[in-house]
Formats: sequence, C-alpha cells, structure tokens
Amino acid sequence: MGNDNKKKFLNALGSFRRENTMKEAVRKAENLIGADDLKEFVERSSLLYKHSAECDAVIVSAISRMYILSVNSGDGICTQLDILTDVLRAMGDVENLGVQYFALNLPDHSIRKLDSEAKTDRDIILEDIKDMGLLKVDKRRICCIDISRWIDRIESAEFRAVLARLRDRMYDQFVVFWIPAVDELTLRRVHEAIEWFVNVDDIYTPPFSVDQYYEYGINKLEKMNVRLDEGAREVFRNCIVSRRTDKNFFGFNTINNLMNEMIFTTLMEGEP
Repeated sequence: MGNDNKKKFLNALGSFRRENTMKEAVRKAENLIGADDLKEFVERSSLLYKHSAECDAVIVSAISRMYILSVNSGDGICTQLDILTDVLRAMGDVENLGVQYFALNLPDHSIRKLDSEAKTDRDIILEDIKDMGLLKVDKRRICCIDISRWIDRIESAEFRAVLARLRDRMYDQFVVFWIPAVDELTLRRVHEAIEWFVNVDDIYTPPFSVDQYYEYGINKLEKMNVRLDEGAREVFRNCIVSRRTDKNFFGFNTINNLMNEMIFTTLMEGEP
C-alpha cells in the first residue's frame, strides 16, 4: 500500500471510529431517565460533528469551551461525564481521554506549608491549584473540578485568577466544572462568571422526582428478573419517599442500595 493510500485508509478508519463514538454517546444519552439538557447537548454536538468534515472551524469552536455540569451527587455525575467524554473524543479526534476529578477548596491560611510564600487568598489558591496538578497535563484529559464551595465567591478575584490559569491550559485539557443542581438564578450567576473568561456550556439536571427514582428501580429489578407484587411495589415506593427526605440521600446510589437491601432481606426471609 502506497503512502497516499495508507494515509487515506487511516483517515477513513479514524473517521469511522469517531462517528461510532458519537453514535454511542447519542445512544447512551437517549437511554437516560430525565437529563434533558444533556440529551439536547449530545444531539446538538452530533449535528455539529456531521459538519466538521467540511469545516475545521466547527471543531475548533466546539472544543474551545468549558462546561458546567450541574447535577446532584448520586444522580449520574459519572454517567454524564462518560457520555460527555465520548462527545469530546469524537469532536476533538482524541482516541483516549481519561477523566480526573479535583475539588477546589476555599483558601485556608491555617494549613500553609512552612516554606510557602503564599500570603493573600489569591496567592493561596494559585499555589493550591499548582500543587493539585490542575495545570500540569501529561496527556489530554477531562478535568472535572468540584467548585461547589465557590458558588458564593464565584465573582471573586481569586476565582477569576483560577479561570485565567485554566484558560491558558484549555488546549491541553477539557475543563468541566461541577456544582449541585442549583436554582436557575444561581446557575446563571456561575455561568456568567465563567463566561467572562471563556465560552461555556451548561448541562443542568434538575433533582429527580420520586416517580423517576421508582421507575428506575422497577426497571432495574425487572432486568434482574425480580418481579414485585403490588404490596412490595408500594413498600418500595414508600421507602424511596422516606429515604429521599434523609440528609444522607445519595440519588440513584441510594436507590441501588435500597434494591439490594430488599433483595437480600427477601432471600433471607425465604431461608428455612
């Protein structure tokens, strides 16, 4: 095979791989309960991808962004990041794209190293992100940063300094900021603070209802060939209602634990 033919073959192979990756992202998103913002984002990205072969600017504009993932803990953060990873792999033509998680704490003067020269809050937070490895990128990655502690200080000079440093590295990594499912006004405030530095997309997932958790649980139980009678279904639903008001409720993770507990208890009660 000549060099030109080999290049054409590799390009075609790469294009086929990226197309399948994008299709997989669409499939995964369609199977989710709720998550309408994510589904819309994936569908929009899929349409953009179809135009990317004719226009490189589409790819550049699509990957020159940061993202805000607003979803409660336990309600599918990892699943949504997995789908987002597929989208960015296809759009950015990246074969392997790992996800690394970071939590951005507020500046704390009480835990400074003895040899630290950080004096102000700005000095401290810039030293912290350097020590955390936020700015050291060995290979392209998705950098998911928990900024929930910064919501009330999102317009601060300290957070803007962090954004400036991340913007300088944005062609080495994709940045996803995570916050819980906040109200519309708070999400807009976070969005505007970040957009002051760089284009940003919001992917918002409102808190799930009892019905959605119940539907998820029943469907998963049926896939495991577990059929609940009407009485058991009512008990299951009441348990969801009760657990959902608990401060330790952890979304779908709690529902999974509840299902496992029900199955285990049923099996134990059936033993002689």
